[in-house]
Amino acid sequence: MTKIPLVVVMFLAIAVLGCDEDRARNDARLFLDRYETIEEGDLAVRRHRVDGLARLSVGEPEVVATRDACAAMHDAMLRAEEATAAARQAVAAVEAAAPSERTDPAAAADRHMAAAREALTQVPELEEPCRSKLRDLRARHAGGRRD
Repeated sequence: MTKIPLVVVMFLAIAVLGCDEDRARNDARLFLDRYETIEEGDLAVRRHRVDGLARLSVGEPEVVATRDACAAMHDAMLRAEEATAAARQAVAAVEAAAPSERTDPAAAADRHMAAAREALTQVPELEEPCRSKLRDLRARHAGGRRD
């Protein structure tokens, strides 16, 4: 069996560790770049971004945990906004109809508002894990920027 010089073994170990750190940094930067724009745009654009964030392919466990926590929080907030918008549309549709064709807008609006309230009750329990993981990720990989 051939002996491998200790210097070569150390060099390979450092190279592997460096690759892992580069991979972690790249995953973190990819996530943070996407996250920075998540609240920009109208409801449809934000839904697209949140769904994309949830599917973002990253392998670093710290980034995966942050992605999952923050995507869940933003999804809950968007579900509340989407349901509120649907309630407004239900009322507007009834108001736009001819008086003889009008239905009671309360039933549809109430259903949508109940969905909005349900989604909003989830936000506080989802917010702290997201914010905490985001702070840690930024401190480790992005110079400690604030959320």
